[in-house]
Amino acid sequence: MKTLKQLSAFSIIGLVLLFLSSCDDNSDTFTITAPNAPVLADLQITQIELDAANTGNPAIALNWSESDYGQPTAVNYAIQFSMDEAFTAPVTATSVTGRNDITLSVGEVNSAAGNAG
Repeated sequence: MKTLKQLSAFSIIGLVLLFLSSCDDNSDTFTITAPNAPVLADLQITQIELDAANTGNPAIALNWSESDYGQPTAVNYAIQFSMDEAFTAPVTATSVTGRNDITLSVGEVNSAAGNAG
């Protein structure tokens, strides 16, 4: 009986020591920085003529600087069209993940422009 009490006491002491030693905080500190917004490269065109016969041909090529959030992350960029410069009612033509360029076909531009109004 005495041996059983001693064994129980040693077990409890061992468990307490195990629980106390497992409470180390070794997690990395997550630092948030102000993100850098993507910037669209200047377009050298002011007008696009869409050829109804060749809807698969490229109409416009867009490229931009990548966003930087201070942490590795996958960024999804949306290409939007709107009837006004304030983008009060934008229409998303397409989206891109993991790239900073896209070429839209005549058909895609025509469809997005039609949906935008």
